[in-house]
Amino acid sequence: MKRMCWSVGLSGVLAVALTVAGCSSGVTGGGGDDGGGLTPARNLTGGWSGTGVFYQLDSEGVRVLKVTANCHMDLVQNGDQLVGTFDIYPTAQEPTGLGDWVPETEHHKAVNGLISGALFTFTQQGIGNMGGERWDFAFTTDLMQGHVTNLDTTYYLGLDSDPNLFHLTRDRD
Repeated sequence: MKRMCWSVGLSGVLAVALTVAGCSSGVTGGGGDDGGGLTPARNLTGGWSGTGVFYQLDSEGVRVLKVTANCHMDLVQNGDQLVGTFDIYPTAQEPTGLGDWVPETEHHKAVNGLISGALFTFTQQGIGNMGGERWDFAFTTDLMQGHVTNLDTTYYLGLDSDPNLFHLTRDRD
C-alpha cells in the first residue's frame, strides 16, 4: 500500500511540475491574451512618433479615401492610466474610387486611455455623443503598433484603419 501511495504521489508531483512548467513557458513565450507576446513597458510617458494609414468613410461607411500620415503622441502615465495628445498630419491621400470624399486635414486628439497588459486603448467621443473612434495599441518599451476603429454607425464621421497600420517609436532625448 505504501508503494502504491508513493507511486500515485510521484505521478501527482510530476503532473503538477509539468503543468507549472507549461504555464511558465506560455507566459514568457507570448501568444496568449497578453498583447501578442509583447513585453509591457514600465512607463509610456514621453513622446512617440511614427506613421499611420487610415481611411475616410462616406455616409454609408464605405472607405473612400486612403490617408498616409505622420503621427506624434505625447503621453503621461499614472498607474494604468494614460493622458496626453495625439496629432496626425496627412502626407498622402489616395481616393479608393468608391465614392465622394473631401481632403483630410490634421487631427489633434485628446488621449485619455488605459493600459491592460501590453495593450493601450483610448476612445475618442464623436460629434453630439454619437459614435467616435476606438484606438488600440500593442506596445513594448520602445514600440507601439495599432489601429483605429470607427464607432459611428450613423454618419461614419470617425476614422477607420486595418490592424497594425499605426507604427510609433519612443522619441529619444
